[in-house]
Amino acid sequence: MTTTESSNALAESKGFSRRTVIKTAAWSVPVVAVAVSTPLAAASVGAASLTFAVAPIVAVEAPYGAQALTVTNAGSEPFTGAIVFSTPAWATIAPFTSAVMVQGTDGSNITWTLPAGFLPAGQSLQIDLEWTTGAWPLTAEVQPLSASIDSILGTITPAGGATVASPYQLLWFGVTPGGLGNTAGTPSLFIANTTEAPFNGVVTTRYTPSWTFPLVSATPIVINGTSYGSRQAENGVFVSRYTNMPVSVAARGGEQTLPFSWVLPGGPTIAQQQRNLGATTTGAGETLPVLGSPTIYSAYRV
Repeated sequence: MTTTESSNALAESKGFSRRTVIKTAAWSVPVVAVAVSTPLAAASVGAASLTFAVAPIVAVEAPYGAQALTVTNAGSEPFTGAIVFSTPAWATIAPFTSAVMVQGTDGSNITWTLPAGFLPAGQSLQIDLEWTTGAWPLTAEVQPLSASIDSILGTITPAGGATVASPYQLLWFGVTPGGLGNTAGTPSLFIANTTEAPFNGVVTTRYTPSWTFPLVSATPIVINGTSYGSRQAENGVFVSRYTNMPVSVAARGGEQTLPFSWVLPGGPTIAQQQRNLGATTTGAGETLPVLGSPTIYSAYRV
C-alpha cells in the first residue's frame, strides 16, 4: 500500500478552506479492510510511536466544537493495528461521531475504535469529528481525550490538545484568509450564528488607524451591491468606520459573508497594509466576539 498526500479542505460558501493542509496516510475507508492485507506480524520488527492531537477550539470553527483528530506516527516503525479513543460521558450534548470509527462504551467512558489499519512512519492521519444536531449548550463542554493501542505494537501519547470541546451557542465574526503577500488582499469577513435564535440587525466595524492610501483604494465592505465605509476623525486620529451594515443570519449554523471591494486606481505601486478589526457591535446592543485572527490585509499592486 502506498501513501498519498491529501488535504482535508472544506470548501465553504465563503470560499476558503477551514482546515489546515496535512500529510495523511493511506488509511483505507472502511479501514477494517486493511487488516486483511496487513497482518499484525508486520509490526513485530519494532514498536511504533504514535501521537494524537485535537484541532484547537480557538479557531475559525470554534462554535462548532473540535473538528478533527490527528494521529501521527512519530517513530521509525510503521503501525498496524487498532486505536481506541475515549472520553468521560458527555453531560450537556451528544458526543461526536466519526464515519471511520465505531462508537461504544466501556461502562463509564464513551469509546471510539478506529479499526486496524496501516500508518507508515512519519505519516499522519486526520479523522473528521461530526456533531449531532440539537440544542447546543450556552458554553462549550470540554472533555479529556485518551487513546490506547496494543502495547506490543507501540505507544500512543497526546501531542498538543488532548481535550475535545463541543459546539456551543454564539454570535460571532471571523476574517477570511487572504493575508500577507496576497496581492488580492483579504476577500471578506463573515458573521456566524450558532445560537438558537436568528439574528437580524445592523453591524458596525471599526479599524484603527485608517488606511494610509486614498480611501478609494480600500473601498470597504459590500452588502448586496451597497458599499459601507468612511474615514472619520476620533480624538485626533483617523479611523475607518463601516457603520449600520444590515446583517441577517439564521439560527444554528447560519452565516453571512460581507465581501470587501478593493479598488486599485492608476498610479504608483501601492504597498500592502494590514489593519486589525477594533470592534464590532450590533444595533441590539449585542457584542460580536472575534474568533481567529481579526487582521485584514489590503490588496496591492506589484
